[in-house]
Amino acid sequence: MMPETTTAAEKSDCLEEKFTPHKKCAGVTGAVHKLVLFGLGAMDLAQQEIGDLAARLIERGEMVERESREAVSEARARRKKGAAAAPPDAKPETTANLRQVIPSKSDLAELDKKIAELSRQIEELNQPIS
Repeated sequence: MMPETTTAAEKSDCLEEKFTPHKKCAGVTGAVHKLVLFGLGAMDLAQQEIGDLAARLIERGEMVERESREAVSEARARRKKGAAAAPPDAKPETTANLRQVIPSKSDLAELDKKIAELSRQIEELNQPIS
């Protein structure tokens, strides 16, 4: 039994039917059509996932930035309170312990730099995807 051959007119009919494959188009055209659909679906899904991921990352970054700023504010308040609370005749061990618990200016400056870097990264994520 000889395989059924498809004429050029029948192939054209297959493409004109809004890319809906049927028995006549089951060969190469059907495979190409599925490949095109696969690519379109993958592109759409990737774009949606990237958008969702970007939104979640921005939300997380905003949360981290807010928490970091709160931590810095609390640390500064503790440092001021701790410095005022330590009497002049405090034992050196107590003063050393306070220095370990209360962040230094350099610690706070480092936290400020990290917050600035996170803010910059958030702004980059907010840029439209091209």
